[in-house]
Amino acid sequence: MYKIVGNMPPLPQTVVQVQEVCKDEKATISDVVNIIMRDPMLTANILKAANSPIYGLTREVKTLSQAVSLFGLSTISGLVMSYATKRVIKVEPDIYGISKAKLTETEFKQAALATVWAKKLDPSIKDDLVIVALLSDLGKLVIAKALEEQEGITALKEAKNFIELRKAEKETVGVTTEQACAMMFEHWKFNQNIIDILNFFAGVKKDIEPRLKKVAVMLLVIKTCINIKECYTKESITQASKLAKKYKLVHFDESAIEAQEVEV
Repeated sequence: MYKIVGNMPPLPQTVVQVQEVCKDEKATISDVVNIIMRDPMLTANILKAANSPIYGLTREVKTLSQAVSLFGLSTISGLVMSYATKRVIKVEPDIYGISKAKLTETEFKQAALATVWAKKLDPSIKDDLVIVALLSDLGKLVIAKALEEQEGITALKEAKNFIELRKAEKETVGVTTEQACAMMFEHWKFNQNIIDILNFFAGVKKDIEPRLKKVAVMLLVIKTCINIKECYTKESITQASKLAKKYKLVHFDESAIEAQEVEV
């Protein structure tokens, strides 16, 4: 796995520049727009995301400036990373029995729930929660790449829920999606908060600051409810609700219902 990650090509320069600008506290929307607009495909993808029903806008977002204003610099950096990763890692996640389109759909549904829930529970963590919900499943592409030339592996396709899927990943490649994602982001020097959350989620990092730990636990609830095997099924909602109660995280049930009504 380390070899796969170490051999990954560098991110496009546009993406690197966006990440650097988004780290700058003095950065402006114009600074980010001027970089993204150099990449027409990236621009089109961000506008498509901005017009998703997730945000319930009554007017169409027509310009990149409007889209960046809507998302904010933090979430924009996540969207840019998501689209770039799918372009850089040239593999379909067939090993899971899904396509990149299905992976993207799942990511957006997780981000939708993260957005609704964080606004009710704790707006101060919304950016980190939405970004990690949007990006954490990208580790599946790393795992798919590692298994690209191997045949006869069926465990990842046959897993029926989030718990079985994580177990199958561990048994097949020794890491879970979230750990693989953290490894990739470390290679690319992405947002350190997101790396810490993912490593804590995967059990690699034993402790992180309380605010990030809260994000990791909320992510566990979200991914139990919505994943590539189950999406708002009776069983997944029940298990996610139990986790939310266990960790004393309020507003989950009503947020899940609200987010479920959004078609992304």
